[in-house]
Amino acid sequence: MNAQAFFTAKAIQHSRTCFLNSLLREWSDFIVADTLDGKQIEIKISKNSKVIIPLTKYSILGRHQFGEKSFLQKDDDLQEIDFFKLSEILSDRLAADFDSNEKQIKIFKTRLANSVANIEASLQYREVDIEALQQGHINFKDSEQGLLIGHNFHPTPKSRDEFSDDDLKKYSPEFGGHFALQWFMASPEILYQKSAEVFKEVHWAHELAEQEILPTTEFSELLAKGFVPVPMHPWQTKILLHNTLIQQRLASGLLVSLGPARLAWYPTSSLRSVYREEAPYMLKFSMSVRLTNSVRHLLPHEVERGLQLFDVLATKPAKDFLGAHKNFHVVGEPAYLAFKNEDSSVMAESIVVCRENPFRDEVAENKIVLATLAQDSVLGKQNLVQYLIQNKTADDHSSLKQKSKKWFAKYLEVAVKPFVIAQANYGIILGAHQQNLIIGLKDGFPEEVFFRDCQGTGYSELGFQLFAGQVSSINRANGNVVSAKMGNYLFVYYLILNSTFNMITAISGSDWISEEELLSDLKLFLTKIYKSNLNDPDCLEYLLFESELMHKGNFICSFKDINENTTLDPLEIYTPVKNSVKEVRHD
Repeated sequence: MNAQAFFTAKAIQHSRTCFLNSLLREWSDFIVADTLDGKQIEIKISKNSKVIIPLTKYSILGRHQFGEKSFLQKDDDLQEIDFFKLSEILSDRLAADFDSNEKQIKIFKTRLANSVANIEASLQYREVDIEALQQGHINFKDSEQGLLIGHNFHPTPKSRDEFSDDDLKKYSPEFGGHFALQWFMASPEILYQKSAEVFKEVHWAHELAEQEILPTTEFSELLAKGFVPVPMHPWQTKILLHNTLIQQRLASGLLVSLGPARLAWYPTSSLRSVYREEAPYMLKFSMSVRLTNSVRHLLPHEVERGLQLFDVLATKPAKDFLGAHKNFHVVGEPAYLAFKNEDSSVMAESIVVCRENPFRDEVAENKIVLATLAQDSVLGKQNLVQYLIQNKTADDHSSLKQKSKKWFAKYLEVAVKPFVIAQANYGIILGAHQQNLIIGLKDGFPEEVFFRDCQGTGYSELGFQLFAGQVSSINRANGNVVSAKMGNYLFVYYLILNSTFNMITAISGSDWISEEELLSDLKLFLTKIYKSNLNDPDCLEYLLFESELMHKGNFICSFKDINENTTLDPLEIYTPVKNSVKEVRHD
């Protein structure tokens, strides 16, 4: 097989796996059949036809591994079909079940093809970098730009609406993108500026500008007039320059473009967040581009949550919590800037969020985003967590099974327990999904965890009662004081189904240890916490004792072209799945 054929085959393999696992997690009209050669998925298409997809490994958690071939059986005729034919047959079959119209299905098929093409191009473009990452050469930037496959339960994990090939290479992390920021100077009257109460005296944009912009007479004069430096993503800038109001302000002198700065920034795994190792802050931008489930506009009520959490963590109860969990860190988002609309409201597409940057100098080493750690082996070797367990862990005398159990036990202590305690004893709900967790490694084992992306932060009634009197921004109108049911669904989906189940399947994919054994360890770990006299045990009761858990429907979102960020009822895209935590036995 030549190099081009190899990358094409790998892109299709990964795309097919993500597509099928996301579908089979959310939809039940199929059977798992046993054959002489192993298990296979069978999906009825019509009265006399069905699709057959052989498995190489069945997963009780739904992250199956598939053989290279798929088949369409009509009566006694068995025909091999490629992935695009398979997806077309299934899309036509699913239209009625998901109540999707012709336009939605056409958009879905376009995004699917775009995602496959992007994965193929990035695998070829980054081959050398992938090899280095898979050999355990890890730092924050490289792990962020090492998520080449994307969400392993999403049918179009690398779809990039509106991006050209050139945009992909500059702005996408999977292509190792880097670029200079565009800088503006804005009169305060057209600028919306807000900071957390305990961050109000910090002039973060000025700090960045002093590093980024060569001093000129114009810059100094504008600063003297009270103008504020504003960093913008170049894609964001391109969109904004078509805005009539922005054009008017540039013409009037209320807004001055300084052009691109001189230093390179790197997109992280979320694409709209950027990083430069020497900078005191990272930045997160509102982006007029659809990635997977949503157009990536930041919304005012979302970015307020970062300020809110920053103030919450400065209260005494939260300080007590952080003091008891010294290896747990929140990467704060204490401020943001945006241009004003004519009515003085926030221009959502112009928002830029200030995010702390703890990953500087040596601290950047051995930090890896969980999604990269758990993704399938990109080029067909071991996945990264398997490589670490086998080659980088200091406990050399244990068996691979024992080291796998020890690795997972440290993960539970470091990356699960603090989130559970924050929810159960303080009412703080953190959306701890794979791309929001950065694991700090020591001797190959988890040592600390960093949580980021504060827009996914909420509070239960316990949290509201505990913090609303101390942090004025916590109010029901902001939409993140949630009911027990909503809080349970969101918290468990992100921390357990999205993050921890994927960690289990990544480790057990090695055959050193089974999913059941690790799942049993998880259940025992959670049961001990449940019995520890919690202030609010409701969420753990849901996780430990309910027969079904709610799972976010990434396939549904994609197939029906739903914008996740603007749907009126977030639970409309959630579907029930079997609760494997309840079902597994432990001694």
